[in-house]
Amino acid sequence: MKMRRSLVGVLLVLLAVLLVLAPNEKKLGHALRFVLLHGAVTWVSFVIFIIFGVAALLYLLSGKRVLFDIAAQTQKVGTGFWFVNFLIWVPLGYLEWNVVAWSGEPKAVAAVWVMLFLAVGYIAAQVTANPKILAGLYLLISIGIWWRYSGVGRVLHPLDPVGTSESLLIKGFFIAMLLVCLSLALVLSKPSSHKQS
Repeated sequence: MKMRRSLVGVLLVLLAVLLVLAPNEKKLGHALRFVLLHGAVTWVSFVIFIIFGVAALLYLLSGKRVLFDIAAQTQKVGTGFWFVNFLIWVPLGYLEWNVVAWSGEPKAVAAVWVMLFLAVGYIAAQVTANPKILAGLYLLISIGIWWRYSGVGRVLHPLDPVGTSESLLIKGFFIAMLLVCLSLALVLSKPSSHKQS
């Protein structure tokens, strides 16, 4: 537990350093650093959504408690990451486009739905401790997220500012932030106990 806290602390400091040192860009200026962080957190969140859906399905098929523990823990981590994502993109959308981020933006509307799905999972985990019910719900939430987010268009959301950039520095900072966020998510996703049933 102590080792995990230390590792989380180191990763958060490293992420903060990357955020401070991130380069500026002609159109986005200083906001680019938050765009890079938003992209990294979004991608890692989707990886976590896959993990908790697959772990929940495998638990339902096998009954192995460790798989449920992974599903439950990653569902919490995914919810936390998506909440942080909200704290980044809502003000970013307002500052960059001068509009409330979810008005008229299909990607933002889909992101709100994802938050609602995750909130249902969080509330359900407070109400019941039945692993089969929760695993079924986590599986449905994972499917619901992918269904709601797939094929969503964009109105205000810019095209991939990292992929379309010619700057290796920008791409390098994005990859570094992505790796740190992924490492953080994986460290936090390790269940505290592995009770077999």
